[in-house]
Amino acid sequence: MDEFLVTATDQNGKTTTRMVTAENSQAVIALLEAEGCTEIILHTDDAGAVSTDVKQDDLEGVSAEDMVAFREKSAFGMFLYLLNKGYYKTRVVSFLSTIYVAYRLHHNSPHGFWFYAAVMTLVLPIVVAFYLAFLSVSRKYEMLIENWAWGRWDDVLELEPTLRGKIPDLELDARTAVALANTGRYDEGLETITAYENDSSTPRWMYLARLSEFYYCAGEIDNALAASQQAYEEAPDNPTVEFDYALLLLKLQTRLAEASRLMESVESKRLSDMLKMFLPFARGLSALNDGNYSNARENLLEAREQLQPFAAQPLIRQILDFNSAYLAIASANCGEPIEAVKHYQRAKKRLEAFGDELLLKRLETVMEKYTAVGAFQS
Repeated sequence: MDEFLVTATDQNGKTTTRMVTAENSQAVIALLEAEGCTEIILHTDDAGAVSTDVKQDDLEGVSAEDMVAFREKSAFGMFLYLLNKGYYKTRVVSFLSTIYVAYRLHHNSPHGFWFYAAVMTLVLPIVVAFYLAFLSVSRKYEMLIENWAWGRWDDVLELEPTLRGKIPDLELDARTAVALANTGRYDEGLETITAYENDSSTPRWMYLARLSEFYYCAGEIDNALAASQQAYEEAPDNPTVEFDYALLLLKLQTRLAEASRLMESVESKRLSDMLKMFLPFARGLSALNDGNYSNARENLLEAREQLQPFAAQPLIRQILDFNSAYLAIASANCGEPIEAVKHYQRAKKRLEAFGDELLLKRLETVMEKYTAVGAFQS
């Protein structure tokens, strides 16, 4: 059983955000509908529920509503949000403490116990907000993901021990395995991820999905595709697995009819709010593969618009840069060289750093048509 973050309106018309424990995302929907809830919004998909939850101790004092709000905030934005909330919750005590401290300072009175207690009351929300925003396990995990998304593999391996036991082992080992493979330790990386093949606590579809990710990042495209297909076959009704498989087919420009069928199936299901935001990205890739460059550009721009508010998340920033690569291809084929070069320059640095040679080659091939006249020189 996993925990899913969800917002729903109950029979009394009250809308709340809470954690719901269920076997999968579709079970969450069924459970809430059985309670008479409407306007159900999933904030966690199946993959996220299994792999990225942080231990509850790190989230003490943080509500479900806060967790939804954090998705759009940088570390500093999170600090300001928590600071404002902290002072709001203690507003009466803080107001009285401020008056008391000001009075004692104005009259130059001795600083006794109550003075320092009042000062601590005023300082405590700052300390708590600072810790949660900059020093918590969640922030350290975000640093690891930032390094992973930029291909800073040595930094990933350096951070990994500090997070061991604080986030799920599969998530940490999947990131570590990719880092090992890209630092000349492929066998060690493969052994790290395949250790979960017979792990009863890990859904087999999740193991195969992370194995596919490992193979793709290691440049073994055929193995990546095979593992992704096996993950889908293990959980054909799981929209996250189905979408990931369809997206990989679209990226590889192969079995496009199957990819189209999978996407139709995904869009017929109840999806998390984040997964819905990725649909225009997939539609853009599909149109690009069909040679419908204008439609591809339109969908990719929509994807950027929907994902941009969440750019505080490292993996969303990575996706936005990948999206820019496809936008460059679409714009170039639409006869928009100025726009294409803008997207190209934004994407190239990320692709080179992360080592996505497949997409980089596709991008550079399109740009070669224009380099003779200097339209795409960076």
